[in-house]
Amino acid sequence: MIFLRSIIFLLIFISSCKNKSDEVKSINQPSQPLSELKEDIINHGSIKAYEELSIAFMDYSEIEMLPYAFIMADKYDYSKAYLDVYDILGLSYACNSTVDIKYYNLDCIAEATRKDVLSYLEKAVEKRVKSAQYTLGHMYLDGKYYPKNETIGSQLIKLSESKN
Repeated sequence: MIFLRSIIFLLIFISSCKNKSDEVKSINQPSQPLSELKEDIINHGSIKAYEELSIAFMDYSEIEMLPYAFIMADKYDYSKAYLDVYDILGLSYACNSTVDIKYYNLDCIAEATRKDVLSYLEKAVEKRVKSAQYTLGHMYLDGKYYPKNETIGSQLIKLSESKN
């Protein structure tokens, strides 16, 4: 009897699955095609399109978002994009060793490349991006990639915690 119920349940389950679309939809679906979002970013520097593309690209590799982060940072001076460039490159270049959760371990990359990655973090700090202030503050506190400076580190962390 239990075996018969299991078979009936399995048949009902299989038939109900056939009625559904085979296409898996993500909760990160954009409101318009990706090509239109990309075009709005490239041609108009649309922050709305950039944010929507960022969410849609959560289903892909982070590196696919990098060209659009570069465009929004370098061409349109969008503050959050500077941090996104740092994050994407940081994730891509981070060493396999233990990574401190406050910042990426970039010890295994060439100094010139590390400086390029960190320059985007610095620009985000200049643009008053709170999480960038927090990250750079901890680098100063730890003396990681910057000379150890508890005053600057503490000031940056306080800024990151302020309401404005």
